Amino acid sequence: MPRKEIDLYEGATLFDEPIPVSKIREQDADNALNTIELKCLEHLHAGEESVRAICERLIEEGVIPEDRFLTGKPKFYPEICIFLSSLSSADKVWKIAITQDDCRFKLFE
Repeated sequence: MPRKEIDLYEGATLFDEPIPVSKIREQDADNALNTIELKCLEHLHAGEESVRAICERLIEEGVIPEDRFLTGKPKFYPEICIFLSSLSSADKVWKIAITQDDCRFKLFE
């Protein structure tokens, strides 16, 4: 019985243009990360500086899951730090302190 050759790449388009992040956000206005970002900013406006405390409040509010690392930090902790660090490099918040246990940020007033 002869073997039928299969082209794994048939119909595939290689090297598509990447979709810019701004375009993705326009397409998906209900993006969960946007909700998380807004809630983080709300807590910063309320005077909370600790990323760990912000995470705990977001868990209490049901905004992020309560999954944790073995250290006890919420699994969303790195994402929140990255988001707030990006605001810091855009001169929207101050990085107050970075320790092994926590990062602290403050809004420019």
